Amino acid sequence: MKDWNLEDYPIELSRNENALEEHARYTARITGWLGMFGFGDTEEKALEDLRERFTAFKSRNALPEPGAEMPLPFASTSKIGDYEDIAIDFFRKILGLNYHECFVSDMSSLADFDPAGQDISSDDFKSKVVQAVYDAYGVEISEAYDGYLINVFEKIRNARKGAID
Repeated sequence: MKDWNLEDYPIELSRNENALEEHARYTARITGWLGMFGFGDTEEKALEDLRERFTAFKSRNALPEPGAEMPLPFASTSKIGDYEDIAIDFFRKILGLNYHECFVSDMSSLADFDPAGQDISSDDFKSKVVQAVYDAYGVEISEAYDGYLINVFEKIRNARKGAID
């Protein structure tokens, strides 16, 4: 199987005339991929954001051949519900988001919530999240960061159990 790179795919760049935020003024997306896009206040930054998202996707998924349609897949949510109490608190404290206003699946990761290209780099976001989780829950997640959220939530649950025992 060929190791595809972003440059192998057809990319569309467009200006969002009705963008409410500067960082979303331009969009870069891979033609035929629903959900594979990047934003920026310039075409270059939108392309850079797309590259980061593509790289994150590539690290966890098989890539289709360039030009092929890539439907928006929906992953299972059968396990994430077991961590709802932790997830609600985590999203509020760590990500500043309302858990119930996000689509979170068993395959969701912290990279899915990385605001890359919005005044913070992916590395800085990761460092900030890892430290915030440690401060809030006393749990070190550096090694779990790139995995699924359910693994992070399991570490938090185990730490809570240890505190109760």
